[in-house]
Amino acid sequence: MPPCLLALCVMAADPGLLAWYPCDEATGTVLHDHSGNGRDLTLHGGRFVPYGDGYALSLNGRGDHLTQSAGAPFEPAGAVSVEAWVQPQGAAKGEPGVVGRSYTSFVLTWYTDGKCWWYVGGGGSHVSAALTTGVWHHVVGTFDGKLLKLFVDGREAASGPCAVDKVPPGEGFFLGTSTGEVQFTQQATFEGLLDEIRIYDRALAADEIAKRFRATHLTGEIAAATQLAVYDHCVTALLDLRGLGELAPETRVRLELRRGKQVVSAADLPAGSATDLAADLRLPSPQPGDYELRCSASAGGKPVGKPATQRVTWPAAPPKGPLNNLVTALLDQAKPPQRVEIAVPREGWLYLAVTPRATGAAPELALDGQPAPALAYRGALEVMRQVPAGKHTLTLSAPADRVVARIVPELGFAQYGAHPHVHEYGKYDQAFLLRHVMPHVNVMIGPGSGGEAADAIREWRGLGRLWMASAMLPGISGPITAAEAEAQWRAQPGFADPLLDGQFVDEFGGQDQAHYDAWTEAAEKLAADPALRGRKLYPYCAPIYAGEWQQRFCRTVLAHGGKFAFERYLGEQRTANDCIRFIHNQLADAVNGWRQTLPGVESRLIVTLGTFSQPPESLDVNPDIDLKVYLDRQMYTLANDPACRGLGGVLSYLSSYTDEETVRWVAKLFRHYAIEGRAGHLTRDPLTLGHLTNPDFTDGLSGWTVKAAEPDSVTADTVRGLGWLEGRYPEMFLGQAVLRMRRSDKAPNVVSQTIRGLQPGRWYALRCFSADGGDMAVQQKLGLNVTVDAVDANSPGCFQHVFASCYSHHFGPFNDKHPAWLNYHWLVFKAAHQTAEVRLSDWAAGKAAGPIGQAMVCNFLEVQPYDPAR
Repeated sequence: MPPCLLALCVMAADPGLLAWYPCDEATGTVLHDHSGNGRDLTLHGGRFVPYGDGYALSLNGRGDHLTQSAGAPFEPAGAVSVEAWVQPQGAAKGEPGVVGRSYTSFVLTWYTDGKCWWYVGGGGSHVSAALTTGVWHHVVGTFDGKLLKLFVDGREAASGPCAVDKVPPGEGFFLGTSTGEVQFTQQATFEGLLDEIRIYDRALAADEIAKRFRATHLTGEIAAATQLAVYDHCVTALLDLRGLGELAPETRVRLELRRGKQVVSAADLPAGSATDLAADLRLPSPQPGDYELRCSASAGGKPVGKPATQRVTWPAAPPKGPLNNLVTALLDQAKPPQRVEIAVPREGWLYLAVTPRATGAAPELALDGQPAPALAYRGALEVMRQVPAGKHTLTLSAPADRVVARIVPELGFAQYGAHPHVHEYGKYDQAFLLRHVMPHVNVMIGPGSGGEAADAIREWRGLGRLWMASAMLPGISGPITAAEAEAQWRAQPGFADPLLDGQFVDEFGGQDQAHYDAWTEAAEKLAADPALRGRKLYPYCAPIYAGEWQQRFCRTVLAHGGKFAFERYLGEQRTANDCIRFIHNQLADAVNGWRQTLPGVESRLIVTLGTFSQPPESLDVNPDIDLKVYLDRQMYTLANDPACRGLGGVLSYLSSYTDEETVRWVAKLFRHYAIEGRAGHLTRDPLTLGHLTNPDFTDGLSGWTVKAAEPDSVTADTVRGLGWLEGRYPEMFLGQAVLRMRRSDKAPNVVSQTIRGLQPGRWYALRCFSADGGDMAVQQKLGLNVTVDAVDANSPGCFQHVFASCYSHHFGPFNDKHPAWLNYHWLVFKAAHQTAEVRLSDWAAGKAAGPIGQAMVCNFLEVQPYDPAR
């Protein structure tokens, strides 16, 4: 067919199409528009790489981009859609554009938080959703004159109101870059692959987006990615099956990890209708060098698609001593002498564990001739002290059975005195922390020495551990001078209180050069003051190394002994594979980004893991994912991935947003990976829970048994913004689907489901949210009766908590001054059988549990294993 006729056919079949770039040129410096509108683009760097039966466009992140060279300018007015297949590679530096113009017009971007952002009409008018690196994603941003929507892989991932009612004009059109504000873009360009890019002057509908996701980009191959756990001798294979198209239920996938002709590890997996799979392939005795991962699919004994291969390079064995990326073994001696010499290879935290003999007095410890008070933990006396490299002497006043010495990372807890917002969990007081947290950390963040904390600070610092304060970053709300920043920092307890060791400052991000210049000068002056010698400045921060002014600030912090509390607050993703990929992107790739710009900085990075797990703000956003396993996987990555070798520390944040079990769990993770130096997982529980079907009502009432009191008194519904008001962080589309019950005076509404896969004798926790479906502005305890067999909210350890939406989670009429009011239901139960029944009702004890006609909405029915405090 002649090109002009083909273009006419394309436009007729795809109304509103402004441009279409299949990216199949193979060679040349022009990317042709196949819509018939002549909007060709010119390559400034970049290349075409084979992909499936065609090609994709590869951009290197070091200046590669494309600009419009022909055709009429893009001038969508009342609506616009941008569609692209996108594969980010590596962490972003700044905020490069992917497709579009600028924040003030329309653009898709890739940001340092691992999310794709969709803007129309200004930097404050946006929605965003996470992508994972090394994986193809179908991304569509739409604007219909009112709402911004972002679709990822065929599903709506984010939506919100737009600040404008039409697309503002702009200049040019770009791939791989944009013309946004320099302080945010950092003039960065996109690193990754692009394919099948289309621009429309209309808002694509959800059903056609889902269809295009399923029907485009079919390669006939499995796309494989791998992650290495060096110390655990494991290769995790992540398989994307979407290129095979629709799969028969009997489809299976065969994985083989080969070295030469030898198969060293293999797995055979049922695929069914899955779009992705994961498998851990263990290497009994890994050898440095190249391996090959082979992937093939079959159904009914016949091949499906083409086999795919992936090279896997196993790194050289680490030097003798490291147990994992975080811990180095120095000494492990039974029946030691009472004077022990310890050679410390580098400056850091020296961990000592002395096991007293069963009879006789416990020894007192001295390090380099000075008393070394210890904490008792599981029969050992433990010391953690910062020491320089060199030889050190441990002296025991009495014989001991065993001495262990290791170098461990900085391990921080944020923060002392920050009790849970859900008060029913109890207080994180001194007794709780001494029992569950303090043995596993060496840095405590908390208040100054005034009031009740004074004795705790003295005792803690007497153990040789650090106590630091936290403060807000001066200048967040407006301009700041160096003198003003210095004065504000000096006034904070971390610098003003003689008992404290320094200051965490919250939080550094994409601020402009004037701010960074002021903070850099203030930090220099503080470091030059002899009265503050030894005081530390630790910025809480995003990746802040893209701009020259940010790098100057970073080098100043490093020059004066500071470290960076690198914030990694990872919300759960839609699937287990997405979780694993997202962790790798946000941890391993992100640490690599720092290392490439500031070599050696990894030893000064304290990766700050978000532990939020309760209202009013939580990273536990998907009731299909086990948060504790998700946190375990994060620590596993830090301990094993080659990119994370030599990290300076780990910090948990923030206790006031974290339920008591998760506080205890994170301390166990610190002990397992960062003190004991373990390489394998702390838990073998799966990432995917699977106890309930459709626990967030995303598929309506599917999987639930409904006994409605009246016609339409139980329905599936959507409440926009509800997940954000419940506290799910970051803002996302999850949480908008709900179960709606309208209370009747005739009979109860009852919705139930069988909980499956329980282990008899094991404890579990069930949590869910509810709200008044008619008026969330009223503070009230709702009459939603939640039970699991005979366990209800009145049972010991169970509760129903009324809470206000988070001060920073604004949606619709609700904000920090006028919050929404919601209910949080928490039940713990011990499984008697492999199954149990969860039951939701708006009656209790045979009568209506609230006003007749009241409509309640409910979602997030999560059943997760629970570990009671011992």
